[in-house]
Amino acid sequence: MFKINEAETVSAGDISRNFGEWQSRAMSKPIVITHHGRPRLILQSLDGYVGLDFLSAADRPRSSELRTTAKLRGILGQIQEGFIAFDAEFLIADVNRVAELYLGFAREDLIGRDIRDLIPATVDSLVWGHIVRVLRTGEACEFNARSTVHPDASMAMRAFPYDDGVGMIFSNTTRDDQAQAEQQWWRAIQAAAAADPLAAIIRLNVRGGIEYADENFCTMTGFSEGELKTYLLTEIVHPQERLILARAINECLRQASLKPLIVRLLTREGAERDLKLTMGSVFEGLLPQGLVIRVYDMQTSHSGGAKTV
Repeated sequence: MFKINEAETVSAGDISRNFGEWQSRAMSKPIVITHHGRPRLILQSLDGYVGLDFLSAADRPRSSELRTTAKLRGILGQIQEGFIAFDAEFLIADVNRVAELYLGFAREDLIGRDIRDLIPATVDSLVWGHIVRVLRTGEACEFNARSTVHPDASMAMRAFPYDDGVGMIFSNTTRDDQAQAEQQWWRAIQAAAAADPLAAIIRLNVRGGIEYADENFCTMTGFSEGELKTYLLTEIVHPQERLILARAINECLRQASLKPLIVRLLTREGAERDLKLTMGSVFEGLLPQGLVIRVYDMQTSHSGGAKTV
């Protein structure tokens, strides 16, 4: 042990201005940092700390272990992915800065918290099933899941044994998933356009809202694409045919395709135009994401009501 009154001292102001020099001095002996002349902190080397007499042999950490821990924390602080670890009781054992930002809590407010209390939705999620399985089997796994913290986000996750519990590395893949989905839509639209260059092309979401309309459809309707995006497709057809069209859209979402349907379109000027709709749905996995529809102008003012052809 060393005596504080015999140790070399430095003021907080001096050490902040010349930290490199005082850090080098601390490698050979402890440095007492003072504030307004009063001792406040001690700067000491790792080897010096490990050798302190007040640590029992059982409690004294090995220098290599401390260095490994310090390096690990440094790595976790630099990676772009989030990191969170749980012990065998599902208490949070460690997090990095990315996980702090993702969870919305500082590290000191997270350590020791039960993840089931912090995020109750976790218990009934796909994520929870994987955490439990890793803890039970000791086998690592990778998976994609919706976030239990931010429900609109998609996450890529890897869970693995960590100390006596489970560690998880995760990243937000929402933008990548959205980009892939958009590419899938455009491939479907381009395929529909290539199948018949004379047809107009529109894209609907699962609620039947218009999300894309090409120039041909805008010409047919008299609306701009921006105006069309504020409508459901059923809102710009004859009122008597809206229920039939809504049912056809729902049926196509379930079956992936449907027989062509003729409906009376109401143009911006109030005129009626008979259109033939050929529908096809776009899927992501097993879930429909919407419809791509080829639209043909029948060049008549009345069709006698909606019908399949």
